[in-house]
Amino acid sequence: MACNSNDRAALIGFSNCLTSIIEAWNSSTADCCTWDGVTCDNSTVLSKRVIGLELGNKRLTGTICQSLAVLDHLGFLNLSHNFLHGTLPTKLFTLQNLEVLDLSNNDFTGSILTGGDLPSIRFVDLSNNYFVGSLNSTLCETLPRIQVLNLASNSFTGEVSNTFGRCTSLLHLSLKGNSLSGRFPESLLHLQDLRVLHLEDNQFSGPLDAGLGNLSNLVELDISSNSFSGILPDVFGKLGKLAEFSAHTNKFTGHMPVSLVNSPSLETLNLDNNTLNGSININCSAMIHLVSLYLGSNNFHGPIPETFSSCHSLSILDLSGDKLGGEGAPYAKLSTQRFNSTMAEALQNAAVISSLLESFGRNSAILARQFQWHTSIQETGGSGGSLQYKKIGSLPPTMDLSYNKLIGPIWPSFGNLKSIHVLKLKKNELSGPIPSDLSGMSSLEILDLSHNKLTGEIPSSLVKLSFLSKFSVAYNQIYGEIPTGGQFLTFPCSSFEGNNGLYGGDGAFTSCQLAHLPLSPPATAATQPPTEKMTILGVQFGIGAAIGFVLTVIFCFMSGWVIAKPKEERRNYHQKLRQKV
Repeated sequence: MACNSNDRAALIGFSNCLTSIIEAWNSSTADCCTWDGVTCDNSTVLSKRVIGLELGNKRLTGTICQSLAVLDHLGFLNLSHNFLHGTLPTKLFTLQNLEVLDLSNNDFTGSILTGGDLPSIRFVDLSNNYFVGSLNSTLCETLPRIQVLNLASNSFTGEVSNTFGRCTSLLHLSLKGNSLSGRFPESLLHLQDLRVLHLEDNQFSGPLDAGLGNLSNLVELDISSNSFSGILPDVFGKLGKLAEFSAHTNKFTGHMPVSLVNSPSLETLNLDNNTLNGSININCSAMIHLVSLYLGSNNFHGPIPETFSSCHSLSILDLSGDKLGGEGAPYAKLSTQRFNSTMAEALQNAAVISSLLESFGRNSAILARQFQWHTSIQETGGSGGSLQYKKIGSLPPTMDLSYNKLIGPIWPSFGNLKSIHVLKLKKNELSGPIPSDLSGMSSLEILDLSHNKLTGEIPSSLVKLSFLSKFSVAYNQIYGEIPTGGQFLTFPCSSFEGNNGLYGGDGAFTSCQLAHLPLSPPATAATQPPTEKMTILGVQFGIGAAIGFVLTVIFCFMSGWVIAKPKEERRNYHQKLRQKV
């Protein structure tokens, strides 16, 4: 039994509008049900009806003809990841049996859903095209049973229509990557069955409505890269299923809400790049499922909280660009005169950091400013334990503690980190000499120690770092001869600028000579490190030893923290969405 003749004619009409050829489509073959990507049923005894077209990622070019509307039994239409262009035919939105429509990742233009009735449709993905205009007020009338609606990465403008509240069956809504504006769409607060809501990368502004707590079934909420402002409403106790909340790159102020930092369901919390302040009051005893925590580039201050010792599931942590550290923090300077706590407090801090190491040593951990790499860290045997990197993926492990207020020396124990590729400590208040033990970081490719208060000479042992491609000690108080040999022959003069006591040596460092770097010790250059006597006796010795332990451990447990993989481009989004329905 061959396919219905009207369906066959409709498919031929569709192929005639294309400027490319669909392989295995042969108009001379009577049974169109044998054509590539065509699915039929046995709805009549005389012929088979076309119920599905699966033509995704076929490199199709051209436009869509009105002839597709003849396929009145069509239930599934997938033309995603092609190069189709033009506007959508209005008759496409009259297919009474259509349940799934995926036209994502093409070059379609114009407006959408200007009328029609799709009573059966549950899934619509029009993402990554060039659709324009406002979101039509009749959308929910056209799609009365819609459950998954993905309009991401188009050029929609204006405010979200109040009629969106009528799409009461919606489970997943993505409007990200458009130019939508206005306040948080109030109409969305009526969608009580909504599980996934993506509004990121738009132009929304103003405060978040406390009515957000009405969306009690939310699992994912992403409002990042907008201009939302004000304090975060304390409604997260009502969102008992929320696993992922991202609000990075907005203008939120104030402290993190109590209900947010005690949310037992959260797995990912991303508040990077706002102006939040206060201490980091994450309650890991309550947030037992927390895996990823991004709090960088805010105005948080103070020490790493003791509660992190209970973060047994945490694997990604970003605290870069905040104001952590300084006096009173458990990683303060090794001078008892500068450590603003009693001996008991110092020992207590040491115990806290020790428990942090024990906690994170059993899990993977990430600390970085940007997220492009992934590794894990594990504790191995030995009386004191040791740290071992385990590579995941093809990109190198990284530790970035830049743009904080860390003080004290750089610890020689960094030299034990054999697998780390990138170490950045830029723009802190670190002091003391550069440890020669850093030469033990045999895989190191980037070392940035610039903009600190480091003193002493550049250890000649660093020439052993054969993979080092970028190096900077700029703007410190370094003096002496720049090492020669190895990769040091390739570094630009900017790697050493801002250190008046450095000189280039016997004919080495041509690039820096051209920049007037001295070839011999400057007359005014320091040839000895600044003298600062410190007597370590009795109680002071105990305090110094305890804090030294703290310093070593905190950086050891941090040093395995790395960066997460970048997002994939043009991913096959409709498969993921269907799983959520």
